[in-house]
Amino acid sequence: MSTGSEDRFPLTVGEDTGDTIDVSLSPETTPGVYERRVACLMQSGLSEDEARRATATPLTLELFYGIGQGLFAVESEPLDSIRVYNPYDGTEVPNENLIYNR
Repeated sequence: MSTGSEDRFPLTVGEDTGDTIDVSLSPETTPGVYERRVACLMQSGLSEDEARRATATPLTLELFYGIGQGLFAVESEPLDSIRVYNPYDGTEVPNENLIYNR
């Protein structure tokens, strides 16, 4: 049963919408994600030392909350070039920032 909250609080990506949080990765607190990010950056051409230094820089995540569903987050940096999908129901989140929509 819908309460109408979904219509009043739609999920969107836009210049003036959204909440963000900075997340720090480390081998002690987030070892799996930390090592994956290091590996990803090394595949992009960074040395291991450069990748580890870059991984120490906090990531900014855009937060989304689907009413009746839950919280999810997406890295903020690529939001002007990627489509975002709600992981709970698979629907695309409207994205006003997409560079190919301009």
